Amino acid sequence: MVAVHKVDFHGYSLSRLVIGTVQFGMVYGLANQTGQPTDRDVAAIVARALELEVNAFDTAVMYGTSEEVLGRAFKSLGVAADVFVVSKVGKIEEGDVAKRTAFVENNVANSLERLRLPKLPLCLFHRFADLPDLDLLLRLRERGMIDHAGVSVYTPEDARTAIETDGMSAVQIQTSVLDQRFIRAGIFDLARQRGVALFCRSIFIQGLLTMDEERVPEHLHESVPVTRELRRLAGEEGIVSYALRYVSSLPGVTGAVVGVETVAQLESNIANINRGPLPAETMMAIDHLVPNLPSHVVNPGEWRWNEPYEFKPAAVSGTPVAAGPAAATEAVPSPPD
Repeated sequence: MVAVHKVDFHGYSLSRLVIGTVQFGMVYGLANQTGQPTDRDVAAIVARALELEVNAFDTAVMYGTSEEVLGRAFKSLGVAADVFVVSKVGKIEEGDVAKRTAFVENNVANSLERLRLPKLPLCLFHRFADLPDLDLLLRLRERGMIDHAGVSVYTPEDARTAIETDGMSAVQIQTSVLDQRFIRAGIFDLARQRGVALFCRSIFIQGLLTMDEERVPEHLHESVPVTRELRRLAGEEGIVSYALRYVSSLPGVTGAVVGVETVAQLESNIANINRGPLPAETMMAIDHLVPNLPSHVVNPGEWRWNEPYEFKPAAVSGTPVAAGPAAATEAVPSPPD
């Protein structure tokens, strides 16, 4: 199998395919049927990824035990020096500057301990609301705890504000073949102009894009006619390949964040992304085909307010359950990315 194409991020060489690891720390995903991988599964995924030169991993303190599981895999494989890890600071506690400073520092220090890394190549705020404290994160760069700082956002408006903020190296956004809000708002053009990297998540919208129509929850049914047409357009290649190639074809994308639960899924994603960019005429056809779907359909961050959404599919059993609507707390402002 051919290795994944590498891109430059401020001197780092990282794979365009970024492994999303929320599944490593909790049962996650609308279409997840395999549950949470074991430590052995995760180590096998990490080892196979590095064999194929996929060296980028996305995690967060809010992703259950994801950081700890990744850290154990890195240590057992002896690959800490070979990985590019993106992690995120949780919701900053209210208080004066000293209290907020201590919170950010402790959050990053604890992430490094769990990940068993000397520094984070890229650290993001998990909430756009914490962006005014970006300078607190940048101070950790001066201390050698991180190399670059950024933020994860849910709306094009927040992405624009973040990209125009001094000191911003990267912004993580939601974009998929079904969700073109950020593209049509000019966010990709603005990021290129400002030299800010874009990492795209929710490429399969937690599996909504690939679900059988009869399994799609009622409150997400507006997506069904569109995905039906996208499947028709993709033909024998399949919607999974098209979805991944679509995002990786967008100008200005540094990394496509895709979660996996098995080595087979990883290898399939690598094979698909290695097909290369979609032809320009296909990109245009997709643009004409996909309407402006409402954010409550394409943004998983809003699903928790739409019953009967849960993180854990009913078919999965015997595995710890991530918090659903009834169990959510203030510390979790929205489902994990």
